[in-house]
Amino acid sequence: MRSKKEKPRQKKMSFKRVFIGTVLLIMIIGSSMSVAFAEQDIEALLTNWFVKNQEEAIEDLEKSVQDEQEEQTKRLKEALQIEVKEAEEELDQFTELQKEQVSEELKEYVDTIIGSMNVDHEDEKQRIETELNIILEEAKKEIEAIHVGDSQEKDSTHTHSKEEPKKDETAPDENNEDK
Repeated sequence: MRSKKEKPRQKKMSFKRVFIGTVLLIMIIGSSMSVAFAEQDIEALLTNWFVKNQEEAIEDLEKSVQDEQEEQTKRLKEALQIEVKEAEEELDQFTELQKEQVSEELKEYVDTIIGSMNVDHEDEKQRIETELNIILEEAKKEIEAIHVGDSQEKDSTHTHSKEEPKKDETAPDENNEDK
């Protein structure tokens, strides 16, 4: 049973089916071929994209490193300036402290020397007195010699008793007792 009407319909349906199947087959084959071309294009695109991104990433990384380096260099300079300033202040304080200590030690040393300087004028006085006594004794002896010489001359020019020369001789002894 099938009617004549149904047969052309089946033919139309089968023709439609074949036609749709063929179109689908062509599309599948065509799409697979374009996929093959697309795969090659994708690979080239991906390679180009990776190269481009790699270059951009390297540039970005270099810029980032350079920026960070500049920032850290700036920080380091600031820290060094602070450290140098603190070191200078510390050195100034240390220098002042050393000056004070050295000055104090020098003062104490000079005070010690001044304290130990015992100018003993007694020894000098004794020496001078001894020299003066010697000079005085020599002067007295010279005066006695002159006096004794004068006395003898007087005795020879004047005839006196023997007692007079004894007085002259005793006179220098009296002078020695007066000391």
